[in-house]
Amino acid sequence: MGSGLPRLLLARRGILATRYGIVPQPDETVVSVLGREVLGRNVLSYAYQAGTAGVLLLAANTAFADFPRLSAILAKDRFAPRQLAFRGDRLAFSNGIMLLGAAAAVLLVIFQAEVTRLIPLYILGVFISMTLSQSGMVRHWLRLREHGWRISLVLNAFGAVATGVVVVIVGATKFTEGAWISVIAMFALFTVFSLIRSHDDRLEAKLHIDEGELPVAVPAAISSEPPRDHVIVPVNDINKITIGAIGMAREISSMVTALHVFDDQQLAEQFRERWASAVPDVPLLLLESPFRQFVSPILACVERLEQSERRRIVVILPTFEPSHWWERFLHNRDVLRLRPFLKQRKNVCVLDFPYRP
Repeated sequence: MGSGLPRLLLARRGILATRYGIVPQPDETVVSVLGREVLGRNVLSYAYQAGTAGVLLLAANTAFADFPRLSAILAKDRFAPRQLAFRGDRLAFSNGIMLLGAAAAVLLVIFQAEVTRLIPLYILGVFISMTLSQSGMVRHWLRLREHGWRISLVLNAFGAVATGVVVVIVGATKFTEGAWISVIAMFALFTVFSLIRSHDDRLEAKLHIDEGELPVAVPAAISSEPPRDHVIVPVNDINKITIGAIGMAREISSMVTALHVFDDQQLAEQFRERWASAVPDVPLLLLESPFRQFVSPILACVERLEQSERRRIVVILPTFEPSHWWERFLHNRDVLRLRPFLKQRKNVCVLDFPYRP
């Protein structure tokens, strides 16, 4: 019923457009002309236009709601810059929203906000997405073969073929009118995603360390005097950057605590087990952050330590020093956002541990 009503309305609109002989015009849409011919120039016609604008506004909002979420998933899978997975104060993926808004503004300026010139980009992008989605569902049904999979397979295969035919037609007829931009943009994004993933894989290989050898490779600090400093080290993973920062902390004090901010309890427990096996003499404190904030949980922890201890609090910030300027846009810079807040506290000493692979 939910999908049948839009089809019925679309069919009736097509019949009315044929009945009145309405064709697309460069200065007025078919929907606008149809409303003016059927309703006349009155309040109902303006209400009809306002309703249409509202529907288009909701359709545009879909992109701003889902693109940031999709870009965050790509960032989590290491196909996009890590900053796209950052949640702002309103718990939305702010960087993805701003990126999409900037891209939309550039397109509006280039095409001078002319709908007829923007339509080819929209049609090709939408139908390619539909084709890929339907093709993915075909693969899904072939792999899992769940109850009723044959009917679903036929429907999704038909949808993939139908939308694929539209892609071919639009690409052939509207290529020179702007569809070429969508094609080039898609190949460019695919290339960029692949390069980002390969860069991240190479960096991970450079930072990898054998966790089984860590208790021997990083001996515990030995001191006959009680520690004067409590050294805190935020850690995200067990790699060369983390172990280097822990080694620096042990040179300062024998009292070292590692902090790990998490939003997934199961992954946090797995990390706790890995840490206990790799660095057993350094306690790990897990800080839950259900909204994926990084700065606030650590600041709150440091504040509690200031109130409960007389020792000086030393925070060592492990930082990655990229070899090229463009690498700064690919890695998470949460530690850099934490530094100015820590330096405002009188009884906290902030040290950097820069690591260059």
